Amino acid sequence: MAHTNEITPAIRSSHPSLPSFTAQSGDLASPASFRTGHRPNGIESRYEFRCWPSSCQIDGIAHCFADWHQEGEEQRTDTYILRSGHPDTLAKLRDGTLLEVKRRLSRKGRIDLWALELSSPLPLDDGARRWLARDCEFSPFNTSAWSRSAHALLCQISIEPHWDFLPVSKIRTNYSKGALSGEVTLISARGTSMHTVALESEDEKALERVLGEQPFAGLANRDYGVVLKDMIER
Repeated sequence: MAHTNEITPAIRSSHPSLPSFTAQSGDLASPASFRTGHRPNGIESRYEFRCWPSSCQIDGIAHCFADWHQEGEEQRTDTYILRSGHPDTLAKLRDGTLLEVKRRLSRKGRIDLWALELSSPLPLDDGARRWLARDCEFSPFNTSAWSRSAHALLCQISIEPHWDFLPVSKIRTNYSKGALSGEVTLISARGTSMHTVALESEDEKALERVLGEQPFAGLANRDYGVVLKDMIER
């Protein structure tokens, strides 16, 4: 894969020390590898650590990624769908066209084990709606009107008690090194911008080794659901 020394203006202006590259379609765990329409079988879950470094800390993290392979950069808006009392389920509308549902299977120290259980384009088929009604306990998922478009889905979410949603704009930089994948993402939501950094691997030990080193040793693991819920409740 060819790479150049180009980087988006938004990232360069805020943190010029970040490694740079041209736009590619990279992702930590591409949904193309998952079966759509219902919960897939035989999916390999992935271990994940996600932190939210300060403006001072992001420069040290940028230096850490300097010797990683630069996979690509992308910009999009994902709308996260949150349900009170269910912190281990995280749903989102990916770029307004694809509904994804991740489930946290376990937590060990600062490492979460997540599985992508649904990745299905809109409009959803009957199998996806049945799975959502059964596994996400959201009664409107039994009907078809809400699932025809992102707008219809979010209108339904807005009138459901205990559910909420939040659009998040992202400029994301993707990396890889051996068994590890990484990302540095500048997000914007509700007038606030911040960086989030994630490390993923199917190899828990490889992830543990990296987290034991600087600059990650002192950073807490907080998933999107926790941080976005804090934004909504402010």
